Amino acid sequence: MSGDGIGDLSVWNAADARRLLVGARGGGAPAVEGVWHAAGVLADGLLARQTAATLARVYGPKAHAAWSVQRGCAALPLRACALFSSVAALLGGAAQANYAAANGCLDALAAARRAAGEAGVAVQWGPWAEVGMAAGGGVNARLQASGWGLIGLAEGLAALGLAVGAGAPPVVAMMPISWGRMLGGGAVPPFLSAFAPVRAAPGVATAAAAAAGAAARRSRRSSSSRSGQQGRQTGGPRKRRMGTGDADSRMSWESVVEHLRYW
Repeated sequence: MSGDGIGDLSVWNAADARRLLVGARGGGAPAVEGVWHAAGVLADGLLARQTAATLARVYGPKAHAAWSVQRGCAALPLRACALFSSVAALLGGAAQANYAAANGCLDALAAARRAAGEAGVAVQWGPWAEVGMAAGGGVNARLQASGWGLIGLAEGLAALGLAVGAGAPPVVAMMPISWGRMLGGGAVPPFLSAFAPVRAAPGVATAAAAAAGAAARRSRRSSSSRSGQQGRQTGGPRKRRMGTGDADSRMSWESVVEHLRYW
């Protein structure tokens, strides 16, 4: 990004990054004020099947090119340096050890730049709705079924604006997610335990259900007794609505709601 516009310095390897950055700085071109590094490719495979070639394919445009940009920008007073990382660096991804590690390099680079007093942020993106590696095919549908939300263009750009603004940490994650759906089906990793849905122990849940049922029965008996007395006094039964009548009915409703919340 220069003073009067945006330049597209697309890179596929470290040599391209150095060449393009030097070209942007020379020949009377406007000063480079910001860098957005969004390159990346996939070479998925189980760890036992990863090779030097699959590692190099992913590390080249992601980590090696980012380091080349870093070296080329070392003397530039950048106003912004945004590195497009991935949530794979935070949570991992099936068959994506190489991709997670390469994005972890971007996170470390952003932290190092910030520690040196330079602009830098790594954004760990989740899946985008309309663009990106997960867009198209059935990938997004599978992600949504497991609890992931999709990032729209407007909210993604808004998040990027906040990430490069003052006060943001060097590494941020942007990932709409339903933790209950993602973590509700099995063992929860300790790292994510704070987001796990709360479940009652079987004995506690049974006791809570019994207490709620007893409270409801007492409320019905009390309500029937009062309705009968009121009917004799007024000549007919009175209609009641749960939660809007006497205190006992509200207590019964609240106990049921609390029981549902407990579950």
